[in-house]
Amino acid sequence: PFLSAGKRDRSADEVEQYTIATIDRSSPEFHDFAVLPHARSLNSLAPSAADVILQLGADSLFYRHGEARLFACYKNGQLVGRVVASVDHHFPDPDVGHFGYFEVCQDKACAEMLMRACEEWLREKGKTRIEGPINLSIFAAYRLQTAGFATQAFPGEPRNPKYYPGLLDSLGYRKVALWNSWDISAWALLTLRAFDWLK
Repeated sequence: PFLSAGKRDRSADEVEQYTIATIDRSSPEFHDFAVLPHARSLNSLAPSAADVILQLGADSLFYRHGEARLFACYKNGQLVGRVVASVDHHFPDPDVGHFGYFEVCQDKACAEMLMRACEEWLREKGKTRIEGPINLSIFAAYRLQTAGFATQAFPGEPRNPKYYPGLLDSLGYRKVALWNSWDISAWALLTLRAFDWLK
């Protein structure tokens, strides 16, 4: 589902051990940002590093009509989370900004600092609402998996660790849209096609 921001509690003691950095796409840190979910075993089904570099790199077509800011979260010097805040100037609702490429360790403090950085940047851009996850546009990965974690991954469907929805929920984000997908057998599909043909 898409998620939007709301009010949340923050504890200074909880977040002091983390630092947030803005990542320049031309820096060596950009590679670390791209490989994070695979290098840290956060999400083996996250977009590949090559795809992330292509989608967020300087030659991305998105920058013809949008802007993005990359944020990384470090704990004791180790990269443990990332997120991208983006603004699409062609998006129908001028009040909405997006977050995407969300990959974090299982720690509320990390997620909270990343999302706060997103919110602050989007606020500076005049946005009053944040929605996501959406990796710049729906032509890349978007949405968040909230159920069906025991099923096999399906191309085009979101895949993320079970704890992601709970983390965002704990920060005051809420579901605003829900999609359901079904995994059906080949025989069931054949039956449906036969029924459609007969109609």
